[in-house]
Amino acid sequence: MLKEKKNRKFIFILPSILFIIFLVYIPFIYSLIMSLYYGRGNNLKFSFFKNYSLLFNDDVFNKVILNSLTFTIIIVPIIILFSLYVSYILLNIKSEKTKNIFTTLLYIPCITSPVAYSLFFKQLAYNDGILSSIFNNFNILGNVWSARLYISLICIWAWSGYYILFLFTAIKNVDVNLYKAAKLDGASNFKIFRKIVIPLVKPVLILMTILVIIGTFQLFVESSLITKGGPSMGTYSIVHYLYNRAFVYVSQYGYASALGILVFLFCLIVSIPFVKRMIKDENTL
Repeated sequence: MLKEKKNRKFIFILPSILFIIFLVYIPFIYSLIMSLYYGRGNNLKFSFFKNYSLLFNDDVFNKVILNSLTFTIIIVPIIILFSLYVSYILLNIKSEKTKNIFTTLLYIPCITSPVAYSLFFKQLAYNDGILSSIFNNFNILGNVWSARLYISLICIWAWSGYYILFLFTAIKNVDVNLYKAAKLDGASNFKIFRKIVIPLVKPVLILMTILVIIGTFQLFVESSLITKGGPSMGTYSIVHYLYNRAFVYVSQYGYASALGILVFLFCLIVSIPFVKRMIKDENTL
């Protein structure tokens, strides 16, 4: 009887397992194999680690890594702090209807097509666009740092709603009696949030940090459509470079695969300390 129940449970998760195997693991293994082949188009030859050695001597690769790290340094802290701040505001709103309206409005950018909002913001930043007129014809997309900040702000606007909802859901699951006890002791709302809420949702904050870092390193649509990687390759992302190597220039599938593997390894290495910290906190609790 128990075996039959286990088999039934397995049947329900089988489609998800197959989906992950065919769309994640098999492409990853194929990319790993392809990264060991060097050449253009279909003219590929087994070269072992030649693509990787070429990557580390590639000036463009070094540039896109620096750009991706710059975007990460700008976007990640702002999204985390902004999500905490908005969650704190939502926590203090008494009306459930008002909370639902605000969370819906914040989530709308997340379900908007990246292509649609990227083209919209690109039009705003043209020399004759609305933003350029407001800033006295300042060429937003013509300066490296202004272009980086512009794309970063667009990403923060587009992604924050998901993480706010993510964090606010975790905060709502905190035992209400803890808030009541703290208020009886005379603690302010801000102190309750800082001393009780944040420590209890720390695993969620760590997971959010991992997801935002990975998402930032996968930045592609915004930079490719708004600035096309310019000016002076200042917004050229690593995924944009991978795409160009694979599909725009004379196709170098092996080189592009090596790029993809390095992105994966970087995200994995960055995630490990956060995951260890999350497990440690869970064991402490």
